[in-house]
Amino acid sequence: MKHLVYIITVLITLLVVPSCGSSHEEHEQQDHADHAHDAADTHAQHNLDGMSLNNGSKWMMDDHTRLVFSAMASTFMSTDPASMSPEELQSLGSSLQQSNTTLIQGCTMTGDAHDQLHIFLSGYIPAVNSLADAGQIDDANTIRQYLEGYDEYFE
Repeated sequence: MKHLVYIITVLITLLVVPSCGSSHEEHEQQDHADHAHDAADTHAQHNLDGMSLNNGSKWMMDDHTRLVFSAMASTFMSTDPASMSPEELQSLGSSLQQSNTTLIQGCTMTGDAHDQLHIFLSGYIPAVNSLADAGQIDDANTIRQYLEGYDEYFE
């Protein structure tokens, strides 16, 4: 049942979320669909595999992406997931899902930085969806790992 809810969530998100950038709309929609599929496969890794720096430097994010990630980190890091009930964890996950939708809707990034963001999101989004669905501390720990890792790769 949990897997079915996840699949439905991903499909709904893909149907209602506009693609990144307007010049290659169809290609970008397929790109998001491919990354969502890859995300389900990589969720079990619980790390930032596949991430790399930009010739030793952090990847530059657009203002929208930077602001949304800052808000997500602030929301999440101001909580103590270990002291939260499963229902509270699910609510936290739902809040982060809304932020993910905002992130994707306003995406204007292209190029290698955009590709690295997709690699990041391929692990982050499934953890958020799982937290919203099941309210498990393991998912909260994975989200913390991603949000802490974000600053190592993106500026």
